[in-house]
Amino acid sequence: MNCTQTENQQQLQINLISPIFEDLVTSAIDQTLSKLGTNVKQVFYSFLENHYTLRRKEIPDRINEFDDALGKTFGTSATIVEIDIVRNLRQIVPSFTYITTSGELNFEDYVKSLKRHIENF
Repeated sequence: MNCTQTENQQQLQINLISPIFEDLVTSAIDQTLSKLGTNVKQVFYSFLENHYTLRRKEIPDRINEFDDALGKTFGTSATIVEIDIVRNLRQIVPSFTYITTSGELNFEDYVKSLKRHIENF
């Protein structure tokens, strides 16, 4: 196998991983927001688009902006929303184990760590 073939295979692998990761994260978020009601879910996604120019499918790659929007929308309850999203992700990807050095859940770090896990899987 030559160098070009290896590079093409690696690019194909990355191109396949990205949609899988995006689908996993958006699915977990949808599940959580659906628990709050269809109207809340729609209003929140509209808020993201209008105030952050953040479309639903862009959330996994702009997780810090999504997390900021959660905090501004839900206040201290944003942590509960984040925990539920993480629970959904754990059900979808049970092979992933998140290890934190601080002993506390960091939502952004969790999602970024999950992405690395999927890329290395």
